[in-house]
Amino acid sequence: MNSSRIIQYSQVFKVLSHPIRYAILVLLNQHDCTVKELCQELQRRQSNISQHLQILRKSGLLSFKCNGRQRIYTLNQNQQEIVNHLLSFKI
Repeated sequence: MNSSRIIQYSQVFKVLSHPIRYAILVLLNQHDCTVKELCQELQRRQSNISQHLQILRKSGLLSFKCNGRQRIYTLNQNQQEIVNHLLSFKI
């Protein structure tokens, strides 16, 4: 594994060190979600989920599209290989 790949993976591990962010990633790997859907599924407040989504977006793991006033979050396809590796570990 080359050094740039190691750096990329270590940054992703750092971002996903919080259980809520990891759970968001697991859910979005199953299907795209709105903030409201993530809040309901994870039983968290919108402000809390939004903070975690912002961190995941800044890391490049997520993107979103607007549908009216809703944002629909999806996994960034450029990071799909890393996400698949991470989710292949059983907890």
